[in-house]
Amino acid sequence: MKNSRAILTIFLLLILVACATTYQPKSFSGGYSETQLDPTTARVTFEGNGYSNRSTVESYLIYRAAEITVDRGFDWFTVNEREGENEWHPKYGNVGIMSTAVISMNHGQKPEGMLRGYDARSVIATMGSSIKR
Repeated sequence: MKNSRAILTIFLLLILVACATTYQPKSFSGGYSETQLDPTTARVTFEGNGYSNRSTVESYLIYRAAEITVDRGFDWFTVNEREGENEWHPKYGNVGIMSTAVISMNHGQKPEGMLRGYDARSVIATMGSSIKR
């Protein structure tokens, strides 16, 4: 009986973990979206569902910003504005997490000591293996 409860508990935890938002374009279960504001500026958003934690949402947001930077032919980016909030998810009835950043994309090498500046290729190389797709 004790083993059955332990197995059931593990099974339920695995189901909950599987429900967390994966790294994907925005859909009913969350994901990323972006809007190009001008040739070097974009607004990037990542929405998690009620099973996603703030750390994951923030990490996926930075990872997406790095992908956009490289895809558009730039080398590094700065985070100029940051917004994060909780939201009511109509399907699940629980609170999800959303984070938005306005980024500026730049060519060349990122200046040393720039606190909100990220080398896009380094971000992708460092975080790539931890991104759940």
